Amino acid sequence: MGNAAAGAALAELMGGNTDSAGEWFATAVERYRESYEYAPPGSWGRPIGILKARILAGDWGGAEADARWTLEQNPADVSTSRSATKRGLKSTSSARDRA
Repeated sequence: MGNAAAGAALAELMGGNTDSAGEWFATAVERYRESYEYAPPGSWGRPIGILKARILAGDWGGAEADARWTLEQNPADVSTSRSATKRGLKSTSSARDRA
């Protein structure tokens, strides 16, 4: 259901309806978070969907908090093919610390 909400959010955003898009992006975040515990081990699609929704909604504080949460989800278990994603998340979550 997260993808459906994210799709609705993108449609609203492209139509210039930023308030409605923000509501749909928030719904997408909720659905991705609710379903995360049921994802197979090592799945990163939902956390990345959460971050994408936060960023597209312009919710930088939420993106930072969720980047930190994502890194708490067993980052050592992530395969090396996802190391670029891990570096990006670490950069996102520490950007304010450097500013």
